[in-house]
Amino acid sequence: MGVSGRAVGGQLQYTYAGPASLEIRTSRPSRSWYARPVETGDPNNLYVIDTSSGIRLNLHDPRPEDIRVADVAGGLSKVCRFGAQAREYYSVAQHALLVRKLVVEGGYPKLELAALHHDSHEAYLCDIPKPLKKMISQATDAYDLTCDALDLAISGAFGFEWPEQGSPERRAIKDADRQALLMEAERLLVDHGEALRRDLGIGEKEFRNFATLENPLPPEKAKERFLGAHTELTGDALRTS
Repeated sequence: MGVSGRAVGGQLQYTYAGPASLEIRTSRPSRSWYARPVETGDPNNLYVIDTSSGIRLNLHDPRPEDIRVADVAGGLSKVCRFGAQAREYYSVAQHALLVRKLVVEGGYPKLELAALHHDSHEAYLCDIPKPLKKMISQATDAYDLTCDALDLAISGAFGFEWPEQGSPERRAIKDADRQALLMEAERLLVDHGEALRRDLGIGEKEFRNFATLENPLPPEKAKERFLGAHTELTGDALRTS
């Protein structure tokens, strides 16, 4: 009694020898269907992703009319900060809400919508850890160009403009983003953000003066709050679906 196999005509054929010389022959493809190359008619389809709303978004040429805030909120709520190495689940959606709050507290209430959406491209591209972003950027500008294209499509879809590079407004969002990063690191990283603090040249006293981070929200709650903030700022409830 036993099983033996051999390749016959590109397939693996198995023979089972049972009692009284009973033989059962079976065969299966030597390679699964999903491992085979698939021909595509339109080369641009290589860059298309399917979204939860059913929209097919072309990353090579994203258009404002293909952006849905429900896709953005849902995507960001499911993406974990710190490359998913945080001690607790903490979403990019909740991070965006925090950056919006810090920008307002910093005296730039007109930047609320831009601050809320400062990472919204990550709803489609995920949150890539910064060291990997640097490695990718050294090899190719494809990722940076895709982020820029998505940011333009997102701002066009939701009716706001990004502050110019180097402007005080742009710096206000970056400063709020960094403060949020440090607040999150203190709670979410295993060393409570000490290595990050030193890497950024932040003094220990300044670091300890940051506000305490709000408790992490589950994805559905983070999505709900993100949608609520977006609707509050735009008055556009229809674009949430």
